[in-house]
Amino acid sequence: LFLKSSIENLLAGLVIFIGSDYQENATCWIQINGTRRPARIAQMGMLSTTFYLYDLVEEDDGKTTISGGTLMKLPNSELKSLRIERPLDKLPFPPNLDKREK
Repeated sequence: LFLKSSIENLLAGLVIFIGSDYQENATCWIQINGTRRPARIAQMGMLSTTFYLYDLVEEDDGKTTISGGTLMKLPNSELKSLRIERPLDKLPFPPNLDKREK
């Protein structure tokens, strides 16, 4: 039974390394228990992946700051059950896209 779960985690780890757009130290958003939290991929191993999950607080002046966080280490076989979003790079749009032709 232990060997079966280790093989599943190893194969899931290979899939992550080979066909993934995620790398270590990449920032992302993770949906956990219905809550969307900012995170950073701290370590990607063959059997498990470690995330730093951040807690955000909105200040009185409207700015959002990090107030703390947690460490989450998951077997790679459980990553398929997570909703992980990666923010896209900011693109400079041409100014004429915002204006409509009249």
